[in-house]
Amino acid sequence: MRRLFFVYRQPRVAFFTGVKLDPAYAEQILSGISPLFTINQRQELRFVNRPFEEEFGIKAATVLGRRIFDILPLPVLDREAMLDALQRKGGRKSVNHQFRFRRRIYGYTVFPVGADQGIILKNITDIRRLERKVQNLHSRLLSAQEEERQRLAAELHDGVGQTIVAAKINLMAYNADRARNESRFTMAVELIDRSSDELREIYSNLYPSVLRELGLTSAIRAALKALEGASIHVDADIDIKRALPEDLEVQVYRLLQELIANTLKHSSATAVSVHIFQNRNLLHLQFDDNGTGFDTGRSAESGFGLQNMRRRVADWQGWLQLISFPGGGSSVQIRLPVRRRTAPL
Repeated sequence: MRRLFFVYRQPRVAFFTGVKLDPAYAEQILSGISPLFTINQRQELRFVNRPFEEEFGIKAATVLGRRIFDILPLPVLDREAMLDALQRKGGRKSVNHQFRFRRRIYGYTVFPVGADQGIILKNITDIRRLERKVQNLHSRLLSAQEEERQRLAAELHDGVGQTIVAAKINLMAYNADRARNESRFTMAVELIDRSSDELREIYSNLYPSVLRELGLTSAIRAALKALEGASIHVDADIDIKRALPEDLEVQVYRLLQELIANTLKHSSATAVSVHIFQNRNLLHLQFDDNGTGFDTGRSAESGFGLQNMRRRVADWQGWLQLISFPGGGSSVQIRLPVRRRTAPL
């Protein structure tokens, strides 16, 4: 079996694999990997590669022989964790460690190098930042789900529930004395009809059955009536000539619902323009308003509604562009492929 060993040459080290290699060639190999250093039992640096020098802005000639924690003054807990990883015996590598240095986060693996130990680093700052965003989005999603459950419970209790109770009281009065309370029966029927309408509105929000009943174009025009009911002038141009996949229709309808909700809640708009058309294999949706606008650099990341829209479009392998600035209204352009590509296995 070939043995790996280091031959130290100040300020660099040549790396061999049982066969004597040209030091320049060995240096080229070591320079092509992640930041790497080796230390002895006194935590003194014995070798650093070029990526390590570049990552931390140091020169090997000035740091070899010095203790690693003088070069990288880590927080106390991170330093103790590294010392613990370095003190593990048995000639096995130790993985899945990390430390903070300045504003960066590094993952590292400790492995034996003869009597010394090597540590190879990877800058995982962006990965940890992305993980935090995912965790934050997940927390907000759970919060939104809980808020939706509470809203549905309130609607069922305060709306449908109370209406059904009122209908029951009227029916009981009618049953007790039908001659004197004949009008109570009519009132009960009206209350039951009202409950039916309220339930239809609730389950339409849960799943847009209106798409199946009316089709996408009519469903969109019906949804836009919410804007007209808020005294917002709507100019709608909808040109969908061919049938779309059902799941794409749901995505388009949900995106439009989100745009309408954002307009009603935040824009203070008096006019909205909606243009939806199909061009070959793409569906185009453009939604413009003359409202107050906002700073997209801040709101695009923090607004849950906008994040939800971006996620829907990305999931459908589409494209979304948002243009807005304070006092200048907003414009959203979305393009969705009619047929979503299937990811290869």
